[in-house]
Amino acid sequence: MRFAAIVIAVAGCRDAEPRVAPELGDYLFKLSGRDEPTRATAVGAWRMSGDEWDRVVVEPYRAVYDDYVKEFEAARPTFVTQLAQPHSIVTRAHFAADPTATRSQAITRWALPTLAAARLAELAGRPPAPIDAVFVDVGGQWRAIVGLGAIVRRRVAALDVACATAIDNIEPGGGRCIEAAWAVADAALREDRPRFAHACGLAANLCGKPSP
Repeated sequence: MRFAAIVIAVAGCRDAEPRVAPELGDYLFKLSGRDEPTRATAVGAWRMSGDEWDRVVVEPYRAVYDDYVKEFEAARPTFVTQLAQPHSIVTRAHFAADPTATRSQAITRWALPTLAAARLAELAGRPPAPIDAVFVDVGGQWRAIVGLGAIVRRRVAALDVACATAIDNIEPGGGRCIEAAWAVADAALREDRPRFAHACGLAANLCGKPSP
């Protein structure tokens, strides 16, 4: 009986181990070149549910889930097309001040906890072609955060069109402008008008011409 109990306990521990998504580059490489319905179905599964979104992102980004769904659906055909041909994939960790990140990928860092394990992917080449999403492992399945750059800019512009240039002018590699733009976005999403006005004043001085 003791042996049976031990076996059951060990099996229970194994069942309790968290599921881990396959290596992202290998997963995307195997998906590339598949028929269009297969790719479309797989890409569609990257979209987070509302519950998953709330578990992954920080406040105040939980409130923009509906906007995320619209941005995801708009970007979905692009991802399907990018993976139309078999292609080597390069992946890396998603971190703040990554100079090769897209603007939206850089802004997505604001929506994630500091130590969140997220990844970026590119179609290998010279130059590489970014898949403009941030991938996160949710329960052993890859999900993608898409369009936060556009979402944040709209929220800022709704309060102050001129201040939205701070979002346009950030340098993904870091600097004082992106720090000021984070404060602008955070205040806008929290609808904190006094803090937003102050942040916009700082951003106007720190953010110059748009990055290329």
